Amino acid sequence: MPIKDTKAWSSMIVGMAIHGLAEDAMEAFSRMEETKVKPNHVTFIGVLLACAHSGRVLEGKKYWSSMLESGVVPSMEHYGCMVDLLCRANLVEEACTFVETMPISSDVVIWRTLLVACKKNRNMEKGEIAGSRLLELEPLNAENYVLLSNLYASGSEWAKMSHVRKLMKDKGIKAVPGCSSIEIDGFMHEFVMGDCSHPEAKEIREILRDISERVCGDGYEPWTLDVLHNVGDEEKESVLCEHNWPLLMGY
Repeated sequence: MPIKDTKAWSSMIVGMAIHGLAEDAMEAFSRMEETKVKPNHVTFIGVLLACAHSGRVLEGKKYWSSMLESGVVPSMEHYGCMVDLLCRANLVEEACTFVETMPISSDVVIWRTLLVACKKNRNMEKGEIAGSRLLELEPLNAENYVLLSNLYASGSEWAKMSHVRKLMKDKGIKAVPGCSSIEIDGFMHEFVMGDCSHPEAKEIREILRDISERVCGDGYEPWTLDVLHNVGDEEKESVLCEHNWPLLMGY
């Protein structure tokens, strides 16, 4: 294009950011500034998204300040990008402070991002706040209950986890089980969480056991903290092993 306007530059930057090309997105933004084309709110969503996906906290904060100085009024999407940026960098406390000082009420996406980050960092206090706000905003969304339940499970708060599950049951809310599928030689293999009806289930388990024994023999130690069930370590290792059937079908 002989002349690139704001829409053209913004489309390029957002497209690169969405596809994980953070360096290219930020380079395009620099070229845009060099050509004296004024960025708009979409442009800044692109660069903030690029920073979030690549863990560039300092650059993200710089672009945020640049956006405010340019007169662009932040929207919920911009705030969401900043919260995502901080949470991905494990700066949960800073993310919570950022949300608390926002001039607009946070939406469910922001609270859900916070809750996931709190679970990852085992921040019960902030996670409970995010969870309660989610249940207020979306009382019938099963995902919110599952996330809050997982938060309690990550901290071995089994009584609180059971309470959340009971709330789901009392409200008649059912979580959709996880499902993965893979096509091999024109046939679709589907795997639903907790379902062992696959015709080769026994063979798959045997091969999984063999793989597990071999990798453990080479020094691998299963990260059992991510198994959110009140069971022993041996059972947790079994859960981790059998949670990757679709990967095995392409093995």
